[in-house]
Formats: sequence, C-alpha cells, structure tokens
Amino acid sequence: RMFLKSDLYLFELYAQMVSRALHNANIYDRLKRLQQYSDSVVCNSPIGIVVINASGRIMTINPAALEIFDLDKNKVQDMGSADAATNFLDTLTEEERSRWHSLISMVLTTKQEVSEPRFYHHTKYMEKVLSLRISPLADLPDGGDGLIMAIEDITEKVTMEQYVILSEKLVARGEMA
Repeated sequence: RMFLKSDLYLFELYAQMVSRALHNANIYDRLKRLQQYSDSVVCNSPIGIVVINASGRIMTINPAALEIFDLDKNKVQDMGSADAATNFLDTLTEEERSRWHSLISMVLTTKQEVSEPRFYHHTKYMEKVLSLRISPLADLPDGGDGLIMAIEDITEKVTMEQYVILSEKLVARGEMA
C-alpha cells in the first residue's frame, strides 16, 4: 500500500490530461496535413483561384491567377503573407477596374453566383478571354464574408475556334468554286 486513494485519483486526472493532450496532438496533425493538402491543390490547380474579402483585399491567390492577370508574386501580398494585403482592384488596369468592381459588388450584395463563359479582360500587354465564375463565401478567416473567383484563360481555345470557323468558310468557298 504505497499509494493512497487520493494519489490514485490524482494519477487518473493526470492520465486523462495526457490522453486529451495526445488526442489534441493527433487532431492538430491531421488538420495540418489537411491544410497542406488543400494548399497543394490550390497552388497546383491549372485554374486561377482568387479569394477576396468584402473590402476587396486578396486573401488567397494561386500561381495560375497570377499568370492570368500578369502579376508579380513579389508585388502582390495576400492575407497569409502580410498585415496589409493588396487590394484586388489595385492590381488591375484603370480600364478594367469598373467592370470588375461591378461584378464583385453584385456578388457581394446579392450573394448569388455570377458566371461569364467569355469575359474579355485587358492586361497591360494583351487582351485575354477568360471563363469566369465568382461565388460568395461566408466566414472567411478574418471573420467576414467574401468571394472566390475561379478563372480560366481560354484565349487559345477561342483563337482555335476562330481558326476552325475560318477554315470551314474557306472549305465552303472552295467547294462552291
């Protein structure tokens, strides 16, 4: 009889605390792996993904979106990398800001998804044809609402479609001749 009943009670409490700590560590490890997985999926997606909060600040932007908008990663700061995240509209050219602002405002106010199968976007250097889907998001990490934009550059596809139409017209003219 080395231990008293009060000692046994103390050991049980300690064992429960250790058990909960191990359980929390396992949950934390799973959560960390899930976060790495989702970050990997977003970063490796061929479709541009941009998440912005209600004030227009960039929460997340993947490499495909940076390429679509012709942005330099060093000049764009998202919420994960800095206290003062870049405003999405500030990354656009002057001509494009009003169009994007109206789309973003519409999604934020109506809470309805907006889809544009062919959205013509002018970067500093060229015009791109984008397939655009903007959806509202609730409960962002900063506590507010926002939206997610899925953007695909379909410029080459549209150009190829135009070449096919042109070649079909030439074939039809050749047959008529």
